Amino acid sequence: MNTTTRRFGIPALTVACAVAIFGLRGNVVDPQVGDLAIAAMNGDVDRVEAIVARGMPSLAGKHQEMTPLMWAAQEGHDAIVAKLLIAGADVNARDRFGFTPLMLAAQWGYDDIADMLLDKGAEVNALTESGHSALMLASRYDFPDMARKLIASGAEVNQANREGKTAVTYAAEFGHYEMVAMLLDNGADPNVQERKGGYTPLMLAARAGHQEAADLLLAAGAQTDLRHDSGATALLMAAEQGHTGLVRAMLAHGADVDAADEDGITALMFALQSGHAETAKLLVENGASAMGVDKEGRSVADYAFQGKMPDDVVRSILAG
Repeated sequence: MNTTTRRFGIPALTVACAVAIFGLRGNVVDPQVGDLAIAAMNGDVDRVEAIVARGMPSLAGKHQEMTPLMWAAQEGHDAIVAKLLIAGADVNARDRFGFTPLMLAAQWGYDDIADMLLDKGAEVNALTESGHSALMLASRYDFPDMARKLIASGAEVNQANREGKTAVTYAAEFGHYEMVAMLLDNGADPNVQERKGGYTPLMLAARAGHQEAADLLLAAGAQTDLRHDSGATALLMAAEQGHTGLVRAMLAHGADVDAADEDGITALMFALQSGHAETAKLLVENGASAMGVDKEGRSVADYAFQGKMPDDVVRSILAG
């Protein structure tokens, strides 16, 4: 059996191994409970029908911490989900991570299953133990149609998890620009900051080089002067990685070309240190100072030396 899941880094095999090793088997009250869950997981419609027809009180029983409905929702078995719901399965049951059937359907993009669950009263804004909603999961794994469905059903666009991440944070971080656009159109805050680190969606897009996502965020009012806990702005992050197009876009939206982090390092210093000649040239052309020093007294020239660029290239860049 090659079953996988998405638990923000926790594969189903890992969960299954933990269950086997530590004896974490949930509320399995008899073998037939496991039979129903396994049948649901494997998409065995006839087996599910036969077990349910016996009138067993097993719909809430769990196999590896998941109810039959959870397994069917995760594996995309529409017909089994429909039968279990008709039989009275709990649409808002949770596993030990706090996942509900709707969350499992959302993270795999099973639109029809989500429709059935929502029609039966699935809680659209329920959160996992770590604070993730169905909308965050759909955004993380790039299912725009699912996200639209959830929002139309009342999902809170700016709901945040424990880290302060929202749906648009995940969409920007992974470059899902269609998702970013849809979330922004539905009121997502482009300037939300994570609780730890202070990353904004723009910073995450800038660091990873997601030009389309960054352009959408900037057009929606993303602030270029917000700072990470290190003092870095999105411009510094883009410059360090040599994302010249992103640097150009942020400068066009008013980014401070000489902004420095808490160590006094500017975007130009980062670009030179990392050997990004084109990015450094663009910064100088837009007024970046070649005379600054960081808090340890290192000059722009010192950073250029670290970047191992030829002297003539450095002279040309700094000459503007």
